[in-house]
Amino acid sequence: MDILNPSQSQTTITLDFCKKLPKIELHAHLNGSIRLQTLKELSLKKGFPFAFEEHSTRDLKACFSIFAQIHKVLIELDAIRRVTREMLQDFQLQNVVYLEIRTTPKNLEGVFTYEEYLEAILDEIMNFNEQNKMIIRILFSVDRSRSIEQAKKTVELLKKYKSHPLYSSYILGFDYSGNPYQNSFRDFKEIFENARNNGFKTMIHIAETEGEDCKKESSEILEFGPDRLGHFNYFDEKLLEMALKKKIPLEICPSSNVCTLGLKSLKEHHFGVFLKEKYPMSICTDDTGVFDTDLSKELYEMFRNFEMNVKEVKEFLLRSLECVLEEEVRKKVEPYFLKFFQEFE
Repeated sequence: MDILNPSQSQTTITLDFCKKLPKIELHAHLNGSIRLQTLKELSLKKGFPFAFEEHSTRDLKACFSIFAQIHKVLIELDAIRRVTREMLQDFQLQNVVYLEIRTTPKNLEGVFTYEEYLEAILDEIMNFNEQNKMIIRILFSVDRSRSIEQAKKTVELLKKYKSHPLYSSYILGFDYSGNPYQNSFRDFKEIFENARNNGFKTMIHIAETEGEDCKKESSEILEFGPDRLGHFNYFDEKLLEMALKKKIPLEICPSSNVCTLGLKSLKEHHFGVFLKEKYPMSICTDDTGVFDTDLSKELYEMFRNFEMNVKEVKEFLLRSLECVLEEEVRKKVEPYFLKFFQEFE
């Protein structure tokens, strides 16, 4: 299997190597993972012009523009089903063996209910699994920019579908995300405690902005101790010490983080800080469409920038399985990695 560049050392990582790696994807938002070609088609169908040349770069302005376009066109169940179906296909082509999808339950008066929205997605997942082996789970996202009542509604929906005869096996837990400049985790803490007490896993976006308010919120999130953290972009020594002590698994999204942090190079990414500590991390995509990326690219760029060899990559990927929260899933996924790396031993 020729997956290493023969002109370089046997420990050199190539993009081809990363494409053939088995993978786990733990931080992928449904809407943001739309194919740009699909977004263009849906936009033109709705009469909303969409010029690809305007989005040739991925600075914050371009990303927000794409998100705005997505929200304008994903207003029908057929479009939502299509995006879900294509997302599953895309991650399967990336050799993903375990995928978690995040979405905020939505309703649109006169068009679809919360239940119809979720069941459109869940039906696509179930249909996909009839023919494919990729393990799939879904997280219901609590949007921090919305009301407490809306978050409570999300809890009700999660409980409802966890007991559903067709969909229960796909339901994993809650995600806390949305505009980091609006509201605070303390406003939703009781809801997340309730979810955890009911056996649901909790994943929380943390430290996405600078400033003392964000530091205080990040400290409160670490004290709460969710099952996983997302991003953790901005931190001081105190927050880092708390994180290292608790060892809460971390979801890293390189292209997304570069955009948010305004990094000149991935070499500046905080991945290096946690890698040195052998911290449990998983490299993820966040939004493949918005950031024009895929999981193979994200892995390759991170491994390349931190000059990791095959042995180090193997150790990192096996350690990343600690981020998979269901033991039975870990047991199913780990053999894919062990079999792959046996090729080098």
